[in-house]
Amino acid sequence: MEPIDTAETVRTQPIPTTTLSHAPFLSDAVRRQHAAFITGDTRFASVARLLASLWRVEQNLPASIHVEQGSGGKAGKTRKLRAGWRLRREDALAGRTFLTPEIAAYVRRVLILREPGAMWDEAKILGHLLSSQGLALNLFAPMALDLELATRVWSRLLPNFVLSVTHLKFETSPGRGDDRYLHDGTAWDIQLDVITPDGELAFIAIELKFIEQMIGPSASVRPHYGEVARASGLYCSPDDPLLYRPGIEQLRREHTLAQLMVDQGHASRGLFVLTGPSLNLRVAASAKVYADTLVAPLGATPDRVGFVHLTLETILDALAHAGAADHARAVHARYLDFERVAAVALGYVPLAPRPPVPPSSPLALPSPRPSAASSAASVNAGDAPAVNPAQATEPVPTASPTQTQGCRSSLRRSRQRTPLPSAAPAARRRSRPTSKAISNTSPGGNS
Repeated sequence: MEPIDTAETVRTQPIPTTTLSHAPFLSDAVRRQHAAFITGDTRFASVARLLASLWRVEQNLPASIHVEQGSGGKAGKTRKLRAGWRLRREDALAGRTFLTPEIAAYVRRVLILREPGAMWDEAKILGHLLSSQGLALNLFAPMALDLELATRVWSRLLPNFVLSVTHLKFETSPGRGDDRYLHDGTAWDIQLDVITPDGELAFIAIELKFIEQMIGPSASVRPHYGEVARASGLYCSPDDPLLYRPGIEQLRREHTLAQLMVDQGHASRGLFVLTGPSLNLRVAASAKVYADTLVAPLGATPDRVGFVHLTLETILDALAHAGAADHARAVHARYLDFERVAAVALGYVPLAPRPPVPPSSPLALPSPRPSAASSAASVNAGDAPAVNPAQATEPVPTASPTQTQGCRSSLRRSRQRTPLPSAAPAARRRSRPTSKAISNTSPGGNS
């Protein structure tokens, strides 16, 4: 009998279909082999970058060039790298980063009709395959074009908050530079206008992250921010320095902006949602830390805007159940099929794009209008989002009875607080020009 070639057997076996609890480790050699090497990438960013390069190859699109700035003793020097996560100018302008021609056409319309002051980084959206704005457009554009689809998705995710979706818009703010709000350029990535099950006009403000490390840049601190935070009624300790740290301060600005909309009568209710990949543990940790600063993370009081962390996988699962399974699979293959990256790192035969792995069950929120007898009661523990056992190691924020019944004590919060990454130099968020020419050497290769 001929001996079995165990090495060949291992190479041809598919990787198990279990959900990863963390991003696989990629050697520099593997990253360079697939034109996906960037100095300083986090473990998650390196995996997302390689997946983007694999997707580009499948689309028969040539790689572009990334210019890396020198550091240390090589300060001032640059080198050009083949960038598998970037598209050439002609392909970027043709909308090749988008999953369908319909999405590409919709994005062109959105960019032309953008709100005054909206900060769209067109170079990244069109030519950078890891752009969070590009991901937001690829994922949400079909829902913007089909509000019945959006209704099926979000009424499944938030059944006690959404009866129907009436409008969806991108990169939006109720008033940039308006002193009735934050008097700055703070905006949400996506806003859904909805009608609640009891007929109230409400909205969902969404901040979407992809490979971001949640360490900045941060907006310059202004006295008005503290005034708004104290008046919002959202925080256990509104002057807590934690609320002004990179990774948290953007969440505070956007959440208080949402609360101002409700306070000024633009909507009866609001909900602030942070979403990102389940394996971007920095996003999940920041969500947990932020939720711990809130009086009622899930919005137990109807006139206070709640906060929810949803993974992108959860949204894709709802999208598939809503009748858009093909689109959910396409988004998953483009952005989230990290098992495929693990297979490449392990030397298995390249796998076809995998369908989304069903995550947790739909999230339950408190009822829109509790009865008079229960209006002062907090959300019970059964309203917490369920966690997939396969992802039990992920630091996903959950609504414990302590969190939903009021502020934790300072001592308990200090003991349970998840450490944040070190702060980056302060810089004003969304301070880029409103339009940039497409360039193969535009800055920001890590985001």
